[in-house]
Amino acid sequence: MAQPDLFMCNNGYANFYFATAEEDGDAYILKGWNEVRPLSCFYTPLTGDNVYIGFAQEKTNGKLGVATYLGIINFYMDDINPAKQIFCVNFNKNFKARNTLEKLQDCPQGFVRTHFSFHINAKAYSDPYYWINFYMLPEINPVLSKKDFFSRTYIKKFDDIPFFNKQHPLTSQEIWPLKQYKLPDIRRIRDPKNRDKAQQQINDLKSKGYKIMECTYKTGSGNIYYRFWYDVMPVSRAEVNAISKENPLEILGNIALKDCPPTHDKARDIHGRSIGVPY
Repeated sequence: MAQPDLFMCNNGYANFYFATAEEDGDAYILKGWNEVRPLSCFYTPLTGDNVYIGFAQEKTNGKLGVATYLGIINFYMDDINPAKQIFCVNFNKNFKARNTLEKLQDCPQGFVRTHFSFHINAKAYSDPYYWINFYMLPEINPVLSKKDFFSRTYIKKFDDIPFFNKQHPLTSQEIWPLKQYKLPDIRRIRDPKNRDKAQQQINDLKSKGYKIMECTYKTGSGNIYYRFWYDVMPVSRAEVNAISKENPLEILGNIALKDCPPTHDKARDIHGRSIGVPY
């Protein structure tokens, strides 16, 4: 049975992070923390039938702490609900863990008991093909305020059944620093001043070590590739297009991924949504 895809989007102006806890037999597999920068989205496929989502934000020292956003759902969907499920988590920015719910009274060293804010009954959205979008608006950082706050949350479901159902598998995944020769020609920008601004934007991102990911698929017409921001989307399409709609960075879209989609049709659809996110 196919599982739905989750897009976690940030409509606010402060970074936040999220982790997922996905049911696996009698336990839950936790993965986090995925950074979602302002005016961007992060894509992840869901694999468990029951999924919980928790949030974190940065303290003044740059370390993560639990963000107790319980969520005011402006658009309610069946089988997606606010929750207060406890898991043992680590606040390193990349962590994985396996939790058994009956054994959460005492967390291992380095882990803390943390509330996860939403529950998704993913089984309800596995057939037909679904996208699930969370549009979060983190207005106040509860990590700094030491208080619980609600974030306005708009959850949208898309019945996006791909027009072409070509299950061409992934043949290669490559991750490298941002390289100009992997982007469209900057000379497409005709205005010299805007071209210089775009070049400066690219150079700034290169100097900060941001990476891109290339996903290649072998189809009947040859190899087809898609390029995405890897792990973190450092600049929104609004900022990119403010310089020029011919800005080479525009092709990377508004969604970050950690792994390539498994098939060509899914990569094509995600990339299409990535460059179509209306920010």
